[in-house]
Amino acid sequence: TLYTHDESAIIRIGDDAALYAARVSSRYEIIIGNDVLIEQSGLLDTDFHSIDKSRRPPEHEMRERCRIVVGNRVCIGVRSFVTKGVTIEDDVMVLPGSVVTSSIKAGSCVGGNPAKPIAHNSGLYLTGSKASLG
Repeated sequence: TLYTHDESAIIRIGDDAALYAARVSSRYEIIIGNDVLIEQSGLLDTDFHSIDKSRRPPEHEMRERCRIVVGNRVCIGVRSFVTKGVTIEDDVMVLPGSVVTSSIKAGSCVGGNPAKPIAHNSGLYLTGSKASLG
C-alpha cells in the first residue's frame, strides 16, 4: 500500500518492481529502482518528524535527510523495515526481519536489527521481479 502524507511527497517506483503486501509511507521522498522485490509486510517509511526538538515540526526537517532510495535489483525480505535517510545501493539482499537504519553498499547481503553486512551478495539474481539465490 502506498501512502503520501504531504502534497509534496513523492513515491517513484521503477520498472518490474514487485511489492507484495508492503507498505510504502512517504512524508518526503521514496525512490524504488528497477527489478526490486519487497516481500510481505516490508515497510519503507520516511517518518513524519525528527527526534531533534528544533526540527520536530515537519517543515523544519531537512528533506534530503529523510528520503529513502532503493537501487536496482534489490530484494527486501519479509517484515523488514527501512527507515528515513537510508540509501540501499544496487544488488542488495536484505534478509527477513531486518531493520535498516543506515545506508547499504552495492552487492551486500545484510540482516539483523540493526541490519549489518553478513556477506557479499554475489548470488542474487532478480529477473522479472522474481528473486532467487544462486
